[in-house]
Order: sequence, then structure tokens, then C-alpha cells
Amino acid sequence: MMLTPMVFSEADDSLKFVVIVSADAEWRAVAELFSDSALERTPYGEFFYHDSGASRGVVMRGGWGKIDAAASAQYGISRWRPSLLVNLGTCGGILGQIERFETVLAERTVVYDITERMGDSTEAIRSYSTTIDLDWLGSRPLPSPARRSILVSADRDLAPADVPVLRRLYQAIAVDWESGAVVSRQVVEIDRTIREQ
Repeated sequence: MMLTPMVFSEADDSLKFVVIVSADAEWRAVAELFSDSALERTPYGEFFYHDSGASRGVVMRGGWGKIDAAASAQYGISRWRPSLLVNLGTCGGILGQIERFETVLAERTVVYDITERMGDSTEAIRSYSTTIDLDWLGSRPLPSPARRSILVSADRDLAPADVPVLRRLYQAIAVDWESGAVVSRQVVEIDRTIREQ
């Protein structure tokens, strides 16, 4: 089988950012906030263009889970070539480690739901762990309070039995479904707000 690369005539180097919103409820909330925006479609769902000060970008529905998250992130990067990719959404907090509605700015992501049956999963998990370069943010205060931390990801909700291991291995305070898959060599910012504990 031969795959033909897709060419997007709408690619626009003037677009500075792509914001990816994964879960259905998260997308509905964002779309409601920007209800005056004209919605268009990608293979992953709706999107709209947004002007933020002097920057123009795209806010897009990415789909939940690692597969759609990674694919939609790559789609956004390939189509719009942004200098900033933001993964926006909610996550679950580990009770006693973080407060409900606190915002996490991920400095590192770890995909922890890898099970290696022929050996130790440690090497595979390490290869799906990414440190995010946030130097571009500088030392100035963020527009809203955020706690810099590791964010661990899996294609499932957090199981209570996993908490002691995630705390011991990664000092985890919060868990989500998509962030570990979205991270690439692009400049990425991952903001997650604690929805559940």
C-alpha cells in the first residue's frame, strides 16, 4: 500500500498557536465561551480561528485518548505549523497532593500504562516520558496561577490502587488521558485544571 502525503491549501504561517481540547465536555464548554466564532471541521471534530491580542491561532477539538490526541496534535502541527501547541483540559488530582480546581502546568509527562510482558516496562515508560521546555515562558508571572509539576497519562481513569506507585515512582499529583501523547518536539504548553480528586 502506498500512502500519499496530504497537502493542506489552508496552511498559514501567520497562525501562532493551536489549542487542542480533548474531552467532549471540555469542548462544549470552550465552544460555548466562543459561541460567536464560526465553526469549521477537521477529521477530529470542530475548530475555529481565534485572535488573541496580536496573535491569531486555532482552537480545535482533538478527541480523547492517546490515539486521537496524538493524531489530532500532529494534524494541527502539519496543517497550521504553529509556534505554540497548547493541550487544554481537565485531569484528576491525587487526594492530598493538589486542590480541586488548581491548574497544573506540566513540566514533564509520563505515559505510565505500558505493560511489557517480555521484560521490564521501565525502559518503555522512560521512552514515553518527556520533559517540556518551558524556558520560553521566562520568569515573569503567569496570567493565572498554575502549579508546575509532572503529569502522568494513561488511556483510563486513575485506579486507586495505582496511587502509591505513581506517587513513589513519579511524585505524581495529577493524572490525565492525553497529555503524554500530545507532547512532541514542538513548543508545547499543557494546562490542566483539577476536576476530580
